[in-house]
Amino acid sequence: MIFLVYLHYSLKNPYFYLESLVQLLRYLLVVSNCVLFLPFYEIFISIFRCENGHHYLILTLECYQTEHIIACLLSIFALLIYISINAVIAILYNETQPVKDDALSRLDSNFEVIMLIYRILIGTLS
Repeated sequence: MIFLVYLHYSLKNPYFYLESLVQLLRYLLVVSNCVLFLPFYEIFISIFRCENGHHYLILTLECYQTEHIIACLLSIFALLIYISINAVIAILYNETQPVKDDALSRLDSNFEVIMLIYRILIGTLS
């Protein structure tokens, strides 16, 4: 968050602009979209897993009672936000003039959207 505030400030004052900060944010987006998507996704969907009327990790939490319903609603809300952010990253993360030496530059973002859908299916069905 501090990076975004500083980036906003540096875009208004070009004297403080750092190219390395933009590259760092770019790499963080790649890591959050590719590497950290499934772990966070599985954390959010784990609230729906019940065994013998209780949550599989928190045995004192009865399934589909008041506390569990609230946790499920919050998890659904967080999943919608998380998937929409990753969808925006997947759609917008392309370049009009990709460079052959840069592995992060992609001309077509359709593959990223298909991979996002694939990761959602894998995370849900596993």
